[in-house]
Amino acid sequence: MVSNKMPRSPSETLVVFLCVDMQRALPKNVWVLGVVAGLAMGPGAAIAQPNEDQLNNYARAVYEIELKRTELLTRARTYPNWERVARLAGDRNVSVCDLRPEEQPDFLRPLCGELFAFAEQERQRRGFATNRDFNEITKLQQQEPRVQRYIQQKMLELGRKR
Repeated sequence: MVSNKMPRSPSETLVVFLCVDMQRALPKNVWVLGVVAGLAMGPGAAIAQPNEDQLNNYARAVYEIELKRTELLTRARTYPNWERVARLAGDRNVSVCDLRPEEQPDFLRPLCGELFAFAEQERQRRGFATNRDFNEITKLQQQEPRVQRYIQQKMLELGRKR
């Protein structure tokens, strides 16, 4: 069963910042459907150095979540109100899933719920007990180019295996 409840507080939110440079290669409106929000930790929070298995699991989780996000985005684009809601989200610089519920068309809420539920399941499946565990690697890869390159490489390898 897919939950339509979308997390609203940072501590409930799984943060997925896709670390591959695909963002620069894709049109801007591709990135309006996503699972992103504030980090669940303060700006000065210490980040433990993850081991290779954790980085590999993180890369796999982000890769699988991105595949699901792309699938759901393709479905969302088939609805007549998609352009309007995508433009609204783009004007506010937020994900369509982060629009207020009353601003989201009926077709969108279940898609966002499906994406949030999938991301949560994938995080758990890859061995991250909490969103905070996952988000620590997200923040680390943003701060450490070496970690970011490693994760990018793993994601590219996963893409070649498909």
